Amino acid sequence: MRWIWSTLKFAGRWLGPVLLVLAALIFLLLPMPFQDLERLPLLAGIVISAIAWVFTRAPRRRTARRVLALGVLLGLAFYGWRIWDEKRGYHEEIVSFDNRGAHLVGTLFLPDRPGRSPGVVMLGGSPGISRNAYRGYAAHFAQTGYVVLLYDKRGVGASSGKRQSLMGVAKDLDLLADDASAALTLLAARPEVRSEAVGFVGVSEGGFIAPRAAVLNGHARFVVSITGPTMTLYEIARFQSGSDKIITEFRSAHIADFDPMPSLRDLDIPGLWVMGEKDTLEPNAGSIRNLESLIGQGKPYEYRVIPGAWHGMLVGPKRLILDTIDQWLAQVTTASASQPLRREQTSPTKGVAL
Repeated sequence: MRWIWSTLKFAGRWLGPVLLVLAALIFLLLPMPFQDLERLPLLAGIVISAIAWVFTRAPRRRTARRVLALGVLLGLAFYGWRIWDEKRGYHEEIVSFDNRGAHLVGTLFLPDRPGRSPGVVMLGGSPGISRNAYRGYAAHFAQTGYVVLLYDKRGVGASSGKRQSLMGVAKDLDLLADDASAALTLLAARPEVRSEAVGFVGVSEGGFIAPRAAVLNGHARFVVSITGPTMTLYEIARFQSGSDKIITEFRSAHIADFDPMPSLRDLDIPGLWVMGEKDTLEPNAGSIRNLESLIGQGKPYEYRVIPGAWHGMLVGPKRLILDTIDQWLAQVTTASASQPLRREQTSPTKGVAL
């Protein structure tokens, strides 16, 4: 029994520092969408290290006490810096808009700088995830100098209405694209926004519907798709299931296909597709093949494959991911400044002529 007690004491003494290191690794390796993941191990590591420091009294444990104390101090400093860093350079405003029977609620991230700024509508991924999961992206773009609108999709979080299905069926995706178009209209009408430099940044499903939303609105000047495919819904389902049986099931259930390619053929605005090398949920090869075909037809599209990155950029080289998007957006929004559009007020659902 003595060895069990010794093992427990050893684990109790060093669990805190291990959690602090884990929090640091999460911060360094997870790009943006789930930026709060490091908080739980960070706080737990601080508390456990502090308790272990109190109970580590033996003189021969002096080095261990110093390590624990240092861990607590560094953990507190890191936590304080994270809170400051997440809030610096911008302020927030709650906004809402109505579209096709739903009241949609979002957060506007406004840079703390004079003059008007380019605008980004941030589109989230899988159903059921509130806008808070993507605050990291929104805060980053706001700190970079963009006005960002991040909203809860219909039936999620503070937004009313409901989706047609929890699956990404075509009718449902068209509805979500129409909501995104209405969001861009709201954003472009804000006095803080350069109306000639507004567009979409979508993650996963958000990147899948962004081209359709741009076509519906007619005034988006760019589209960024983060692990959003250019393949059809059926092709994605076949890729994920590894069988054609899923297609038969979809057709039997009267689930229509959704294809972003017609929208991509209609658009003539810059587009960037950021793909994860280790993405096992979306068929990168098929998306690249489609994009190469469109690029060959003269479309202003580009793509980047991020080494080691997973779907949604949940794991990957954080700085490379953000720098890739930041540099591309800076070029596109600077170019848009020389092509101003005329602004007219219209209904949110129909869009705004800018």
